[in-house]
Amino acid sequence: MSQPTETEPELVSTEEAAVEPETKPTTAIRSRGDRIFDTIVNVGLLLVMVAAVLPLLVVVVASFTPYAELLRNGGYSLFPRAFTLDGYRAVLADARLQQGFIVSVFITVVGVTINMVVSVLFAYPLSQPHLPGRRGWLFFAILTTLFNAGIIPTFLVVQGTGLLNTVWAMIIPTTVSV
Repeated sequence: MSQPTETEPELVSTEEAAVEPETKPTTAIRSRGDRIFDTIVNVGLLLVMVAAVLPLLVVVVASFTPYAELLRNGGYSLFPRAFTLDGYRAVLADARLQQGFIVSVFITVVGVTINMVVSVLFAYPLSQPHLPGRRGWLFFAILTTLFNAGIIPTFLVVQGTGLLNTVWAMIIPTTVSV
């Protein structure tokens, strides 16, 4: 092989390239204090997890427990003796709940769709660095994000526009949430 010059790279044969240098496995040596700290943090996180999951578990189990058994146990039972779907049947048979569910799905689907369209239409021009008036629109977007008007002015706007007691009162005021 000839000596490489400054302009041409050094050529390496495939046999030389296939040989990997030997490396020793590295293990982190942790002090006793680090291990104690990690144990305390893990125990604390475990307690937080139990505090978050246990109420949810109690509610789910109670939803499958007969009402009479809940009354006997004071409303809490992690291990019910009987299993029933009566609570779900009663709730799903209620027409008001069905209507509320349909309205919630409508508000979610329509609200997210409108919000995404408006946000994309607003964000794309702001991403263009040479857009005239970009700084003004960007200032407007940041200002409205930092300073929320509050619920009373929003109510007054909804009332003034005639949207009070309509589904659109839940969608239109939150359309531009930058």
